[in-house]
Amino acid sequence: MGAVRTDLAADLIIALAMGMGQAMDSWLITRPPADLDSAIATLMSTMRRALSPL
Repeated sequence: MGAVRTDLAADLIIALAMGMGQAMDSWLITRPPADLDSAIATLMSTMRRALSPL
């Protein structure tokens, strides 16, 4: 409990997560980072911060 914010509608949270995932995929494909592990950790942290409770 408390892993996902509750101040937004569930369908909006899903849309946000899907959109962020698509943007991250596109970014990784078009601009492959030198350190893939670090880039993925940063992207996942970004998604976690966006979708976690305030």
